[in-house]
Amino acid sequence: MAAVTLVTLLIRLYGLNYVGMDMYCFLIPWFNEIKAAGGFAALAHQTGSYPVLYQTFIAAITYLNVPCIYMYKLLSIVFDYLLAFACARFICAVLGKKGINTVFNTVYAAVLLLPTTAVNSAYWGQCDSIYTFFIIASLYYFYKDCPKRGFLMLGLGFALKLQTIFILPFIICLYFTKKNFSLLYFAIAAAVFWLSGIVAYLNGASLLCTLDAYIHVTGETYWIYNNYPSFWYIFNNSEAFKTLATLTALALCGTGLYAVITGNKKTNTPECFLNTAAWFVWTEIMFLPFMHERYGYITDILLLCLCFIKPKYIKYAALSIALSTLAYGTAILSTPEQPQLFPTNMSVFAAAAYIFMWIYFSYDIIKSDKKRFYNIWCGR
Repeated sequence: MAAVTLVTLLIRLYGLNYVGMDMYCFLIPWFNEIKAAGGFAALAHQTGSYPVLYQTFIAAITYLNVPCIYMYKLLSIVFDYLLAFACARFICAVLGKKGINTVFNTVYAAVLLLPTTAVNSAYWGQCDSIYTFFIIASLYYFYKDCPKRGFLMLGLGFALKLQTIFILPFIICLYFTKKNFSLLYFAIAAAVFWLSGIVAYLNGASLLCTLDAYIHVTGETYWIYNNYPSFWYIFNNSEAFKTLATLTALALCGTGLYAVITGNKKTNTPECFLNTAAWFVWTEIMFLPFMHERYGYITDILLLCLCFIKPKYIKYAALSIALSTLAYGTAILSTPEQPQLFPTNMSVFAAAAYIFMWIYFSYDIIKSDKKRFYNIWCGR
């Protein structure tokens, strides 16, 4: 564990000076804007598209005499290690392993050595490891029948990134299957989400300022996909498909929810618990509109965790991580002077392979009970 920590830290430190397009065009200007407005005083108004809690971090680092690119990246790197620890702890829990053992060290190393994990934090300066850590922590507590702590982690995830919503359909499934918490428990996540803006409130922000970033994001116009090999890659990259894409994702998630509620898809074993969570997340990212290459981060992590439950999931994780790495290349290796170092979008072949793998994964996780799943579609 110490050796892996040292090696992966060196890999990350090597990328600290790299400045990509997102850092150059967004993160650094946001830092400068908040610093010019007086640090915490700037929280009275929304700056950029990140949530208030992350803006609070930006405001805090404006008081330090350290280049902001280092602070952005160091925060994400810290959560790389927390995420690796959480994944390792989770897998050991479901496998009945205790302490720091071979399984723990292997999962810990696998997460930290993923190319996307290192690139996302240390080179790109993105914060996907942060909200993903809270998602994994939330799943761990739900699995351990500690729903209050699960919703606490879920609220912190929402306070940091809207993409935490990808796990929400699975949490709804747990409400119907575990039946160990009431709908009022969702108020815990809502309260944590609201409290994340406490520093902003003290500096004159609206009591609803925690919603500002999410309203801004959902109001923007994007291409229907962005460097992500989603189902919609086979169509014209036009916003005209956004309604169809949203309805398709909702219909598929509704089908999955129905399958769980009726007992046609189980969640009561470690494998079923994780593969159901992975299916919902993967389905949303595959079919929702406006998906970016980074949004597959949580899918990669969940599929990787499944590999330690059963080796049959290696093929899914390998393809997903490989395509994510390829997609990252189209985003981070571009510069203001050379914005398209690689092709803008994934190839049709890669998208087709990804769609096929999702279909096969969907079949794989329910094939042991094909007859009952078939009855869902026949209305029996």
